[in-house]
Amino acid sequence: MQHFEPVDMLSHIRLGLNSLVKGLDPTNKHMPYWCIGFAEGQLKAFRHSGAWDWCHDVARAIHAIGMAERATGECVDEAIWRDLADLQIALFDEADNLPGTADNDTGDRFVHLHNIRESTHALNALIHRGDKRARMWSQRMIRTVRAALADDGTLQLDRLPSYVSEYNHQPSQEGRAVDALVRNYRITGDEVALELAGLMTSYALEHCFTPEGALKEEAGTHGHSLNAIVAGMLDLALLTNDADLLNRVKAIYDVGCPRYNSSFGWSMESLHKFHPRGESNNTGDLLRAALLLGHAGWASYFEDAERILRGHLLPSQVIDVDDLPDEPNQTDDSLHCRASRLRGGFSFPTPNDYLLNPDATITTYDITSGAVDGLCEAFSSIITSDDAGIRINLLFSHEAEGVRVTSHLSQTGRLEIENRSGSPLLVRIPSWVDKKEVCLKVNGAATQKIFIQSYLLITGNEIPSSSIITFPMHEKRTVESICFENYTIDWRGDQIIAMSPPAKHRPMFPPCE
Repeated sequence: MQHFEPVDMLSHIRLGLNSLVKGLDPTNKHMPYWCIGFAEGQLKAFRHSGAWDWCHDVARAIHAIGMAERATGECVDEAIWRDLADLQIALFDEADNLPGTADNDTGDRFVHLHNIRESTHALNALIHRGDKRARMWSQRMIRTVRAALADDGTLQLDRLPSYVSEYNHQPSQEGRAVDALVRNYRITGDEVALELAGLMTSYALEHCFTPEGALKEEAGTHGHSLNAIVAGMLDLALLTNDADLLNRVKAIYDVGCPRYNSSFGWSMESLHKFHPRGESNNTGDLLRAALLLGHAGWASYFEDAERILRGHLLPSQVIDVDDLPDEPNQTDDSLHCRASRLRGGFSFPTPNDYLLNPDATITTYDITSGAVDGLCEAFSSIITSDDAGIRINLLFSHEAEGVRVTSHLSQTGRLEIENRSGSPLLVRIPSWVDKKEVCLKVNGAATQKIFIQSYLLITGNEIPSSSIITFPMHEKRTVESICFENYTIDWRGDQIIAMSPPAKHRPMFPPCE
């Protein structure tokens, strides 16, 4: 990634879609490959993981491919959709109404409640496509899980089949499904989905987080599940217009999340291991949480979101693959065109390296799915509208609501805005910009600046109007402690341009000079 170049968000989503679609195995009903990585310095084959390809990654494929299609307007082959839908539906059994499959070793059916979230997301996407089977299984699964919860949200395992496996902590089991359930309610209007999301939220707030927002032991150690449940609870608060819930979960974002997330969005995979193996999946959900807080009215969290995007999520996307093998004549699908197929994926980065060690995976399917989810939500948040006018919340190029933004960040502080809507514009100005240094021209003429807190107001009196906003790109150096190591970071606005100590394997950034 060229860090000074203006960002084409849509291009990054398309690259993610490339990795998702080409990470499917066409010889096996388009079952997702789990990952691809290195051994002894050589890129190995795409590989499957067995049961979890089916019960976890099929749903991840359906969810993220559906989101990327809607964001880009591209259409994935219907044969792929049919295979994925059939694989997802085949997980369900009339005997338990839950998504399960055969254990790799014993062949016995197992259900892992971790995957309630994944299946809900997948069923949401299939319902959006008009799949009646998905609507039926969505209702049945949600009611089965609801019946297993006491009225305080406590899971009663004896109400579920004995082959529900490996239960540990609520956020990494059924609790992580809050966001998928809220999305399900928006799509289906199923009141039980909303009730279930509320019960899971009540349990998590009572048992897993302190009133001040700190993590309790019962929160568990799975970073992705924690970021997912925080995003889900925020979405529930916005949907239900619950200010008390919103403030309670905001405290978790402010106090609990920094324990395992850096200021720029690197997110620890496993809290109990405490080493710099991150997970771009986690970063995608941290990004969604920041966006939701921005939509709730705290504009400074849009700045968090932009810093997460520019500082880590976009740089952690695997794009530069020219040094990797890409043999089009390979007949073994797991070795066929590996470089071009993995391009656009995500995995387990450190703060400044794509690989924690030389033999790490370089792209992982479920992680790519979660990162693409975050990118799609960010893309839809760049330009929004409300009673005050049309807001430009994130300073990326985009066109929506009758407004076209061309952003030159982080190369230079320049925004060009064409407004054909007739509505006022509110453009978020970053906190690192001195408002006195902002210059505004409308239709070529210098214009008085009106600031409404973080937003620069441009009236919609002239139709169409052409505005140019300029400001200096401020550079600074910070030092941040991550996993007991100090990282020196050079910034240009919200963009990281260098970081030390230097990456050892596949650097995201050059070292600081």
